[in-house]
Amino acid sequence: MDQRKMARTVFLFAVLSAMFAANLFGQGGGNAAITGTVTDPSGAVVAGAQVTVTQQSTSVKRSATTNASGNFTVPSLLPASYSVTIEAAGFKTVAQTVTVLADQIRDLNVRLEVGQSTQQVIVEAAPVLVNTITPVLSQVIEQSRVEGIPLVTRNAADLTLLVPGTTSANGDGVQQGDTKQIAVGTRSVAESIAVNGARPDQISYNLDGANNEDLMSNTNNPFPFPDALQEFSVQTNSFDARYGTNAGAVVNVVTKSGTNVWHGDGFEFVRNKIFNAHNFF
Repeated sequence: MDQRKMARTVFLFAVLSAMFAANLFGQGGGNAAITGTVTDPSGAVVAGAQVTVTQQSTSVKRSATTNASGNFTVPSLLPASYSVTIEAAGFKTVAQTVTVLADQIRDLNVRLEVGQSTQQVIVEAAPVLVNTITPVLSQVIEQSRVEGIPLVTRNAADLTLLVPGTTSANGDGVQQGDTKQIAVGTRSVAESIAVNGARPDQISYNLDGANNEDLMSNTNNPFPFPDALQEFSVQTNSFDARYGTNAGAVVNVVTKSGTNVWHGDGFEFVRNKIFNAHNFF
């Protein structure tokens, strides 16, 4: 192979690798985004405003600049609480705390006040969480419910049934009997669920952006146990075409990430028949 062909091959490989990497970065299951428009007191758009998004638990910063239409987007954010600041010459700096959930695109429209950039306006009122960006019908099972709702088997997959349109389909043949189920001991950790009338094996399960399905039954591989799980979203209608492998639903599971502070927790899980209620007779 001459040098020209080799250089062409290397260049083509580099281009394809970059496209593949960008695709992975944009498609991480469970990632969130903050988008919005910045305007002045008259309602005119403000181009060139600096938007800084800082994750509160890690101090990691992301930034964006508003375009000619005053719009900005900060994509691929981990579900977490963020401090958002907007700065522009001739206007007061606006600061606001925003919490984004798994697969959420948070719409944040900001009106700046005329003044020095050293002056700061702190927005404390939380806007109503209405999705005006995408047509996706979804619900997030957030950390408070993961940790607070009793789980008989400590299998967080059971919480999927909290979402409207879902129903349990265990024992309907999807798990192919007791010999082919994913199990820990004698307990199955797969949860067959039917959504909006679709087949129970028509749900895409993703864990931190990677496929999390059993290839035999197309049900979920084990979820992380509740203490390691941050939250998960269940999309039941009009989800993005990138999730086109299944027609029923998309479940994106997000595990907890690190923070700048040492922390931990503990639990005790007791199951004993002496605690069971007895038949009166």
